Amino acid sequence: MTSTALGAADVAVHEIGHSFGFLDDEYEDAQICNPSGTPGDINATKKSTRTTIPWKEWIKATTPVPTTVAGVVGLYLGGFYCPTVFFRPTFDSKMRSLDRPFEAVGGQHLVLRIYRTISAIDGVTPKAGAATVPAGGQRTFTVDPIVPASATLSIVWRLNGVIVSTQATAVITAAQIGGTAKTLRVTVTDKTPMVRDDPNNDLIDTATWTVLVN
Repeated sequence: MTSTALGAADVAVHEIGHSFGFLDDEYEDAQICNPSGTPGDINATKKSTRTTIPWKEWIKATTPVPTTVAGVVGLYLGGFYCPTVFFRPTFDSKMRSLDRPFEAVGGQHLVLRIYRTISAIDGVTPKAGAATVPAGGQRTFTVDPIVPASATLSIVWRLNGVIVSTQATAVITAAQIGGTAKTLRVTVTDKTPMVRDDPNNDLIDTATWTVLVN
């Protein structure tokens, strides 16, 4: 639910940060602040040791922790409604103020959430599974990837682990298969710089065939 009030559209985007991105609020509110609360450790945390900070991959070695200088990803005191105890990744973001971007850490998690909803592969031809190549001939395998507006996709085809193509198609010959079934796998990876930490490989999708000569 939203309204036509000034700033309502940006409020709606902020709320999407909660409902879809599972992001915490980064602003302070004395009426809500609970120092014993437990943030989601995505963009708000109690952890203050550099190696345990949830967004440590975004913090440069030269950035002091805690952080006080705006303009870099670090560990800024204040967030999750409290002025102390909790930390946030940037000086300001859409989860703290309106008319701001989500910034690096919030943006990264939104990208990951998108890829937990969709696949980088829209479809493949032939259908993944068992496939044949005509004796003495060849067969073309095709992947139809999504096309992100501002990211670079990597496409790699491997036949029994050996790279045979880095394009949207791979032509497999009967000679490559020989007399034994071989595994053909295509891997599509979104190389977006918006993500530095993908522990669950959400930005990677694969399709696999067992290929025989017919």
